[in-house]
Amino acid sequence: MDVRAERTVTALYGAILSLAETHDVAELTASQVAQAAGINRVTFYNHASSPAQLLVDALRVELDDIRQRFLISSGESPLQSTARRTTLAVAAHMIERRAVYRRSLPADAHGILADFLSEHFAASVRLLLADRPNVHIGSSRRSPVSAPVFSEATAQFVAHGCIGAFAVWLHTDDPLIPADVVDLIEDLMPAWWSAADDASSR
Repeated sequence: MDVRAERTVTALYGAILSLAETHDVAELTASQVAQAAGINRVTFYNHASSPAQLLVDALRVELDDIRQRFLISSGESPLQSTARRTTLAVAAHMIERRAVYRRSLPADAHGILADFLSEHFAASVRLLLADRPNVHIGSSRRSPVSAPVFSEATAQFVAHGCIGAFAVWLHTDDPLIPADVVDLIEDLMPAWWSAADDASSR
């Protein structure tokens, strides 16, 4: 991407993140976002198909950075500590963008942001489990599913559960403290998840 295109994308991301704090993204028009970014409508469509998709793209950049810093670069760190550090960083990101998330991620966790976050979180869980092939052996399973089925089911289960917990937390009147929602998520996880590090070391 050349410098001019990078400047345009930066302007678009800044515009959509700002507008999404006070507007329902589904009701925003390309013209509104383009005007806020200082570009024309045609240029907007060169970079995004809709304001909602642009919002997802802008948040994806920030969440991808968290994944890179706390998960992909985690090396041989234990599953539990890696998951906790990553989830704490995501919670801090959501607090920073709380006006956007409160408007576009309802407490019942549906809509475009819920779908995007579920996909993103599931991909992160897959990465977390990829180097820990023995985790499924240590789980208390009643169904003898294969390791690939177990890993994908785990990715979807954890992702959707985390999104639900985050959505409720973001809409509470309680103070938004990252450690609180991470503690909640850890309390809700199945018992085998807590023992995953023991299993992965076998």
